[in-house]
Amino acid sequence: MSRRSLLRLFPLFVLAIGLPSQIQAQVQLDRLFPCVVQSGKRSTIKAEGKFPAWPVSLVADREDLQWEAEDEAGSLAVTVPEGTPPGIVWLRMTDETSSSDLVPLLITTAPTLLETEPNQTAGEANPVTTPIAVCGKLGKSGDLDAYRLSAKSGESINVSLTANRILASPMDAVLQIADIRGNVLAQEDDTRGLDPSIRFVAPEDGEYLIRVFAFPETPNSTIGYAGAATFVYGLTIARAEKFVEHFLPMEFTGGRESDRLLGQTRAFGWQLPQEIPLTLTKATPVSPRVASGNGFFGWQWIPEIDDSELEGIIETSDSTDKTTAAEESLKPHQVPFSFSGHLATQKEVDSVTFEVQAGLKYRASINSKRFGYPIDTELKIVDSNSGEIIASNDDQSRNDYDSSLVFTAKEDGRFIAEIRDAVDGYGPHHAYTLKIQEVQPHFSLSVTAQSYKIEPSKTLEVTVNVSRQDGFNFPIEISLAPFPDADVNSSITAQPVTSAEKGDTAKTVKLIVSASDGANFQGWFRIVGRSIEGDKTNSETTSTATYSLRPEIALKNLWLNAKPSK
Repeated sequence: MSRRSLLRLFPLFVLAIGLPSQIQAQVQLDRLFPCVVQSGKRSTIKAEGKFPAWPVSLVADREDLQWEAEDEAGSLAVTVPEGTPPGIVWLRMTDETSSSDLVPLLITTAPTLLETEPNQTAGEANPVTTPIAVCGKLGKSGDLDAYRLSAKSGESINVSLTANRILASPMDAVLQIADIRGNVLAQEDDTRGLDPSIRFVAPEDGEYLIRVFAFPETPNSTIGYAGAATFVYGLTIARAEKFVEHFLPMEFTGGRESDRLLGQTRAFGWQLPQEIPLTLTKATPVSPRVASGNGFFGWQWIPEIDDSELEGIIETSDSTDKTTAAEESLKPHQVPFSFSGHLATQKEVDSVTFEVQAGLKYRASINSKRFGYPIDTELKIVDSNSGEIIASNDDQSRNDYDSSLVFTAKEDGRFIAEIRDAVDGYGPHHAYTLKIQEVQPHFSLSVTAQSYKIEPSKTLEVTVNVSRQDGFNFPIEISLAPFPDADVNSSITAQPVTSAEKGDTAKTVKLIVSASDGANFQGWFRIVGRSIEGDKTNSETTSTATYSLRPEIALKNLWLNAKPSK
């Protein structure tokens, strides 16, 4: 039976499932297969990677799951308690001298199925019933996976694939629905980033094929379907009335209390009842909060915005009710606020009215593409009295299709934010969140790795990128955050470095971390920055360095391995 212990550097859950006595190489965890396990069940999964000796230790970002190492190297048994809502657990493997990076494992409330090969033709297709969560792998070039499903005329089926966006599988997947003769009835490519989903209405009673194939995430000159050991995917198949397509808002605002955040959250999909009992799981040291619907399929990360004063508003009127929508858009909102909605109909323009004060500088920004939605937003700020366009923006940058702009009000009054799709796209997936805030000079820090290794009696150079925004022009002191353990603080140290407001260090600094001869540590650490104004460090103007683990996850808890090699 497994043994669990809690380390106290940051919230961290470590399961000691056995340690090898001698290690000659580095532990490496590439992926988990199957990639999805069911709530209320005990499942066996295979850790794919390199394990110089087995068993190893497992580090998880949540403590509600139970783990056991099986005899075969890489084989793990995991038990998910009954009633656990859908979401993710992040795993890291460690041994006496090394650590792997984080790898995700999906949790579902649906029964699970592991695809079996061959399943390329209609005759070979794996039979499925709904609801089901399938784990598959397009293991070689030319691979195509097929699943066979029965449906009645007029019945709606929702098929949603998870691969690139969450599992980091380097694939651009395509979903097809075909009749049993192979005639394609529906096809979808990119719905959430490179991951597709389809809502399908059966034209007649019969059997249908769900087909999955993929191209490389980065296009190349190869003509044909792509495949590799890394092309792992999860496929959820459910009746449409039981599937939540997404939740709004995309980010939490207006306070951190669970009840208040839950009241701000709304589920969207097809044929859903008016009210869906929602669950909001707590954030972990890795993942933001997760929203899901009790008795429904589909879940979503919803990160929190640091500004607790920012009011969150969700579009309440149906897009087809133009009178109600127009009345809603004229109600003035107080800055700061966020507004979440959809561009659901062709050539739709959403309008939001807000109050401005003379001389103040504001920023209006949209999140949509960042979270994988297909809108290429165009944003305009209009004076409600004169009709003058104060500012407009299509793309933030060449590769960032979310709109953002800064404007200054010349006098007190009301402005209108207008949101549309620059390429006239529309539909139920075209969701967005608009934020309008007063501009304040600030800075942020980022790093290019999620984990680092340092040998005792040696040093480690960590590159920290500095982003200065909205005229922030003070020096920044960058240092290691204190470890709770005094012994670690004495054995792992770093002299603070300063990022000057101009010059070579304005955008990048090198933080030199030193480990004493007796250093012996594995765990989370943080890098922090504080503004230096005059001769004083301003503890109120701070930032923690992050690593972009996923578009929704800015990882603050980095990993440090300071173990002696053998």
